[in-house]
Amino acid sequence: MWYRFARFVCAAFFFLTHHRVIAHHAERIPSGAAIICPNHTSLRDPIYLAIACGKHIRLRFMAKSEWFDIPFIGKLFRSFGAFPVKRGTADIESIRRSIRILMDGGKLLIFPEGTRVTEGRDVEAKAGAALLAAKTGAPLVPVYIKNARSFFKHTHVIFGNPFTVSGNRAEQNAAAKRLKDEIEAMK
Repeated sequence: MWYRFARFVCAAFFFLTHHRVIAHHAERIPSGAAIICPNHTSLRDPIYLAIACGKHIRLRFMAKSEWFDIPFIGKLFRSFGAFPVKRGTADIESIRRSIRILMDGGKLLIFPEGTRVTEGRDVEAKAGAALLAAKTGAPLVPVYIKNARSFFKHTHVIFGNPFTVSGNRAEQNAAAKRLKDEIEAMK
């Protein structure tokens, strides 16, 4: 309930400031479990994704654990479906939570690079999303967010074709590279 209300408030705010979020090919989001994997250039990206996915899809997402140490922000993030991940380590708890979400048919938002990356910088995608896809059978959905840097311009969210991952670590690394390449190709 809170998620839908917050999504509505954000969408209304962007609409009133003439900063529309325009979704392209949202029909490519599979029914059932899926891992939504966009580029990440702005703190607003999870909001853009929630709006672009539509009111009937609830996204869960990882956020760096430091956000949850800030009292108000941590509670706010949790209410939006976020959960903490300790970056730079094998955070078993966040991996287990991600697997549960996917096995229950949920949608998980993971930024492949693991952090915000300014447009034009080349950062290698991490294999975490591909690992989860291989373990759960959930498809990866590459997404490109063409982020408007001004409130009076539109942000475009472009969904790519989902693909599945199986196999060993080498195949998962290849899937992570494919994910990055497909996001780059949507620019």
